[in-house]
Amino acid sequence: MSISNVNSDREFTIAVINDSQHYVANDNGIFEEMCQWIGDNKDEYNIKTFLHGGDVVQNSTDTEWQIADKAFGNIEDAGIPYIVVNGNHDTSDSDFEDWPDFWDEFPIERVENLPDNHEDVVESGAYDSPSKGKRVENSYFVQEVLGEEFLFLGGEFWPSDGYMDWAMDLLEDHSEIPAALITHFFLDDSGDFVYDEKWNGNGSGVIWDKWLSEAENLGFVIGGHLYDEQNNVRTEETVDGETATLMHHNYQDYASNGGDGFLRLIVVDVVDWTAEAYTYSPYVNEWDTGSAAEFDFQYQNHWLSEYEDTARWESTEQSMSNDSVEFSEESWSNSDFSGGIEVVDEDLRISTN
Repeated sequence: MSISNVNSDREFTIAVINDSQHYVANDNGIFEEMCQWIGDNKDEYNIKTFLHGGDVVQNSTDTEWQIADKAFGNIEDAGIPYIVVNGNHDTSDSDFEDWPDFWDEFPIERVENLPDNHEDVVESGAYDSPSKGKRVENSYFVQEVLGEEFLFLGGEFWPSDGYMDWAMDLLEDHSEIPAALITHFFLDDSGDFVYDEKWNGNGSGVIWDKWLSEAENLGFVIGGHLYDEQNNVRTEETVDGETATLMHHNYQDYASNGGDGFLRLIVVDVVDWTAEAYTYSPYVNEWDTGSAAEFDFQYQNHWLSEYEDTARWESTEQSMSNDSVEFSEESWSNSDFSGGIEVVDEDLRISTN
């Protein structure tokens, strides 16, 4: 099944590419085509955000970074803000302490200048590491889409304690808006947590148990890295009873060309806060409809629970008399609500009795 329609009045799309390294190493043009497709279909699918999960390149050579630069240029030309994080192939340092070529390609100024270059980005920043300073892989931005704000957060390869403490402070400071995190390696390719602690960093099981399980506004986490299975998905409950969706997505070993060009599209509905995940290849023009490649999830339960006694609807759909509201058949038929009426931006919120 493909995306039948994106209602740009209430839905937008997040595009994700992980582990593009073999496209780049083989110089087969597929990575460039994937990014070009995202740019060309920005309006049709209302694509507002791009996330790349690292391993942009395979050998971190000048030639490979030139190819990657051309691909990312298609995203930039389309005016789509993005997060990109570092993978283990994005450096020649086997200790994974320095990513000089990655940092040259993606300087921190790209993050700091996001609000100046994109009118829908209202805030951006990065973790100031004691050993590395501010780097793009540990950055974030807040984007306003369809009248709502979203926090997009990138995390380094094997996130450190310091980064995770900073990320949790950021999530808490923005607890009123939904958040998404991309990092190179989160779930393994079987969909399981990893509890190893390597390179002064933490595996996903430690990250979840010690930090992310306490985030009340985390909509989803996505990563790649391992490749025996292309897709896996699981949900986890936070300590506050919210639900986060955790995804593994990586096609690098799916075909000898580096993955046949499959990318992830996440369509978010800002009215009922649901999301639909799709997996599509512009290279072979096919949709992967496997259960872990195409699925629905609740993007942001926190909003729903915070306003559990509140009804929200599009202002064009309602009729009012006195203190009661009757919804038309196109929204919630045969439903009467009474109570306080508040106009917030262009939305009406009715507190029920």
